[in-house]
Amino acid sequence: MWDRKILKSNAKLAIRGNRFWIGFAVVLVVAACQVVQSFLTKDVNDQMTSALLFGRAYPDPAELIWRNLLAGLLFLLVEIPLSIGSARFFVRNRFGNTRFGTVFTGFQSGYRNTVAASFVTNLLIFLWALLLFIPGVVKGLQYSMVPYLLSDNPGLNGARARKISSLMTDGEKGAIFVLQLSFLGLLLCLPVGTAIFLAFLPTPDGVISFVVMAEILLVLPYYCAAFAELYVFLRDRIIQTGLVQPAELNLTA
Repeated sequence: MWDRKILKSNAKLAIRGNRFWIGFAVVLVVAACQVVQSFLTKDVNDQMTSALLFGRAYPDPAELIWRNLLAGLLFLLVEIPLSIGSARFFVRNRFGNTRFGTVFTGFQSGYRNTVAASFVTNLLIFLWALLLFIPGVVKGLQYSMVPYLLSDNPGLNGARARKISSLMTDGEKGAIFVLQLSFLGLLLCLPVGTAIFLAFLPTPDGVISFVVMAEILLVLPYYCAAFAELYVFLRDRIIQTGLVQPAELNLTA
């Protein structure tokens, strides 16, 4: 059994010094892609929400479709490979291989397979979430190791990656959820405290938003490093059971 405090302590060691800022740059690349997606769809989706709830004018259907389609393609073709590259960076960083360019390796060999496998995985989580919120959360936890598995072996079949992730997280989903919650306080309390403090100063709203977002981004390398620690632990354990062979994850015995 793994210990949350030990994982987080190891994560702090993994991103100490210059490694933290390289990890921050990796997180920033993925976040920038997500921000672009948000900007693409925000106006038209807000108009649609206002039309449905308050009877206001509907947005232009053509604009609504092409913006959401473009955002979807950006997620599928760009954000997914960047997420795979980010997972690969934080796992390799744990062993001292710290290269910023690793975040872009998701666009190299296995690109089509990782995109397809990740898309189906996200789709399954979304469909479970449509049934009820809790089943969606459970599926998200069950498949949480898929990006890391694909980062180790980009050619791994999507169904097999989900199967391995399910085996790795069997009996661990509650503990993983608690690990996520342990970062929630840091992700929320620090920015909220800063926002309250800045609210009493003659600070433009844009500056407050920028500072709050920067603080959230500064926490994310720590979060990602902790989950890389968890993945390595669960990966080693599942290999020791004999249910997964090292070669299947591009590892030497």
